[in-house]
Amino acid sequence: MQELPLWDESSLLLLISATRRRMRQVAWRWLAPHDVTPQQYTVLMVLSERPGISLREVAELVWVDNPTASRIIKIMLERDLVVAETAPGHGRRLRLTLSAKGAALAQSLRQLRRHLIEGIETGLSEDDGAQIRKTLRILMSNLARMEAEGFTPDQLPATPPHRGH
Repeated sequence: MQELPLWDESSLLLLISATRRRMRQVAWRWLAPHDVTPQQYTVLMVLSERPGISLREVAELVWVDNPTASRIIKIMLERDLVVAETAPGHGRRLRLTLSAKGAALAQSLRQLRRHLIEGIETGLSEDDGAQIRKTLRILMSNLARMEAEGFTPDQLPATPPHRGH
């Protein structure tokens, strides 16, 4: 297998990282007038569609770890955007819903959400979008596997795994 250059502007890692950074920059600029961070926006959208879910479920749905989800929810609770209630039959498990203020904010951001999605996907066919989603799911699965394997830099295999087609 041919050795990859240390810096290749067409590498998937670089392109995905750059795309993520650029999307966050656009989202920050568009969300600033609403005093909402991109992470809070994502949680608002999730809770508007799935009220009553747990913190763990929020973390899974917004692709963050539990401590990060907890910090986001804590800020949203302090801003009266979210309500946390004890789940019936579970003394420690909380059910999260949007407060009236959070629901109103989520509603006002729906058009922005539609505009962001349509803007990002302009020029893509349905097949293009489906293929990108499939590819990104594979990449996320690979990353989860890599994390579960628990490699440290001194334990990396001598040769990278074979790329499938």
